[in-house]
Amino acid sequence: MCQAHFTLSSRTPRAAIVARPTQRLRIMRSLALRFRPARLASPLCCLALCVPFSNALGQDPKPEAAAAPVQPETVTRPELPEIPPDADELKLRPDSDGKLKFNFQGQPWSAVVEWLAEVSGLSLDWQELPAGFLNLRTQQSYSVEEARDLINRHLLDRGFTLLKDGEILSVMKITKLDPSLVPRLEPDELLDAMPHDFVRVTFPSIGSPLRPPPRICVPSSAPTAN
Repeated sequence: MCQAHFTLSSRTPRAAIVARPTQRLRIMRSLALRFRPARLASPLCCLALCVPFSNALGQDPKPEAAAAPVQPETVTRPELPEIPPDADELKLRPDSDGKLKFNFQGQPWSAVVEWLAEVSGLSLDWQELPAGFLNLRTQQSYSVEEARDLINRHLLDRGFTLLKDGEILSVMKITKLDPSLVPRLEPDELLDAMPHDFVRVTFPSIGSPLRPPPRICVPSSAPTAN
């Protein structure tokens, strides 16, 4: 909105505007020259300029597109199973042939190693165990020693291992493993060791008159588990 300011000189008699047309014309010209528009940059005008053009036309602004969610590179396994574990799964004992065929679903590691020590006839010792749980379903029967090696394989995947020393079954974290606790074997005893056992072996140097070390056979397949 614009404002016009008209200024009359105090030295011009009011009667001259009415009585003398020539002077009245001069006064009107003078008034026209003194016409001044008001400043447009008023706070009201600035506020109007800050309003989006779409709002000024009575239109709703378009909503901004939502950013696509970032997909994680990996999926973390939950610490607890979706279905509570069945305690009857841990009541399994070797059959008449000394074989085991088991199905563990969501069993915590503490319960698994306690069951393993019991069916092995060993005392259990551990200070740390993996977090989470074990799902393991076998399609064939295993001896107690083979079952212990199978479970040891999954402990190794989690940074732990089983050590058997006499009548003691220990669970150790690999990063804290004391080498003096690892059983020592002779080279020719490796064929009798289980594939996932931790052992210490001293091999003869090349050119030694002692017999060379035997080849180590590793099974090519194993049951699946998660």
